Amino acid sequence: MKRPDELTDLLWSFSPDGTHLPAESLDYRFIAGDALRPGLAVEHGADTIVISSGLVHHLSPADLPSFFAAQQALGVHGFAHWDIDPSVWSTVGAWVFHRGRMRSPVSRHDGVLSARRAHPVGVLAAAACVGAPAYDVTCVDVPRWRPRVVNVLRPVTGLAASP
Repeated sequence: MKRPDELTDLLWSFSPDGTHLPAESLDYRFIAGDALRPGLAVEHGADTIVISSGLVHHLSPADLPSFFAAQQALGVHGFAHWDIDPSVWSTVGAWVFHRGRMRSPVSRHDGVLSARRAHPVGVLAAAACVGAPAYDVTCVDVPRWRPRVVNVLRPVTGLAASP
């Protein structure tokens, strides 16, 4: 049984070997697989919040409702998926980010193209409402021409609706 403060990471976003986690006194386990497959990572949905960053723009608009439906099927308490807000600034930001982080030219190029696939607020909100109708969904639009730095990534969130 997991402790309330146990960390389960499916993408090794902290460190592949978990070396820094013992210093923080956290229980941890790393799992390879589909995070939304029942029984893999989510044992008690009501105690779980699913979080991702930079994932949603890799899904096609047609796949978004089933992505959110999988979370509802698990009965998670909520979800928060931060992703790129589509704008001219996100394209420039993706170029800077991938130029600094990627070694191969194709990775640099693909990163910018990938960022250009980011979904507008209306697409995300509609998909989340269709796929997870039992959740209160929020996705806020941000200013296009003068966004704040914190708005480069904006979340689509869902909280299990109160009965």
